[in-house]
Amino acid sequence: MPWGRRIAAAAAAAGLALAMGCGGEDSATVTDGGATTVAPAQTFPATGPDAAVTTVPATTPSPGTGTGVAPVLTDGADVDAARDVLRRYVDAFVAADGAAACELLTEESAEAFLLAVGSAVGATTCADAFTATTRQVPTEQRDAFRSGIIDRLTVSGDTATGRLTVIGVSNDFRLVRRFGDWKIANLPGQ
Repeated sequence: MPWGRRIAAAAAAAGLALAMGCGGEDSATVTDGGATTVAPAQTFPATGPDAAVTTVPATTPSPGTGTGVAPVLTDGADVDAARDVLRRYVDAFVAADGAAACELLTEESAEAFLLAVGSAVGATTCADAFTATTRQVPTEQRDAFRSGIIDRLTVSGDTATGRLTVIGVSNDFRLVRRFGDWKIANLPGQ
């Protein structure tokens, strides 16, 4: 694979090289036990100058079917904490801050990212690989992530899912709670 394609593939694997800009749906659909709840999107401030990340507001899904499955939550402290991890990941990408980004990944995800791109960018740590990879993405394209949309954020027990959309291209995230902290458990798109 040519160098440029390797960098683009690595950036995509990290949720970095989405088609740049903002877009996506203006509502989210949450399904729990066969019942569906639709909620309009709401804008929350992100860090950085003129930054805004759009997320889905809290909703309460209809009661489940009593199957013993953990309830799916779309509001509360757990959802806010998971949302904060995704926001911080986006901020780390925009800033090309590999240390901050890799801190938000599970150990397995950080290792997988390093394995996927480390040799291509001459890095031996996740942080160095992330920084080198993101610096390959032009600043104006990284800046487009400031107005990305985070939606479909749900929590079920110690797992959470969410979606980041930038210029109409979406990547799904899976998060897990480890020792009380939410960590990104997948490289977006995987």
